[in-house]
Amino acid sequence: MASSTETGHVKNVNRLEDLIAFCTGYGGTYNPSKASIQLAGLNQLLTNAKATIEDVNKKLTNYYNEVNNRQLKYQNLKKLGTRLISALSATDANEKTIENAIAINRKIQGSRATAKVVTPPAQGTDPTPESKSYSVAQLSYGMLAEHLSKLIMMLESEPSYNPNEPELKITGLNTLLTEMTQCNTAVINAMTDLSNARLKRNKQFYTDDNCLYECASQVKNYVKSAFGSTSPEFKQISSLKFTKKV
Repeated sequence: MASSTETGHVKNVNRLEDLIAFCTGYGGTYNPSKASIQLAGLNQLLTNAKATIEDVNKKLTNYYNEVNNRQLKYQNLKKLGTRLISALSATDANEKTIENAIAINRKIQGSRATAKVVTPPAQGTDPTPESKSYSVAQLSYGMLAEHLSKLIMMLESEPSYNPNEPELKITGLNTLLTEMTQCNTAVINAMTDLSNARLKRNKQFYTDDNCLYECASQVKNYVKSAFGSTSPEFKQISSLKFTKKV
């Protein structure tokens, strides 16, 4: 589901399209001297804005997909940790080795394996509780992989640890660890791509010269000057509200 912030950007694009339609309807009487608010410039702005929104949506979808993939990869880690301790306890490992392994597994059991999915904050916004939760979750996943890595090294150092179950063997565990690490990296990369896409959108919509927000304001000023503040034309477009989201 798109956040209210994302929806707000889309509304600005929709209102720009309405604004262009009204100005087009004025025919030759809509004739500003500034190129960026002439109909050709406005239509290009609209095309670019729609493409930017689509890019952000694609990056947002990819981010959520990578988060879901990571959750699936990590979801059975706690159960696996318990099985590994049981498997080690069934070997000739000494009591101290087993105690150390239990201590590592305790960290695995205490870390969050399925973090809350949150929408990453847009570039240029202040940190929110949700964005802090994202940071905590990211750290949690990294630490889970680190705990598993330490447990694998401990099991590998025990000569009598040689289970028959493929998923408990050292080779299987190392494969899982690699996949977990790759999933975590994929989420980080997807988050970076999304953040950059939002940064580009915010500049194009709200902060660059001749951005969407400024052009919409300038169009209203032109119509007000060309047709008059009490004209039907100005009343027609003055109700179109553009919100600055940065």
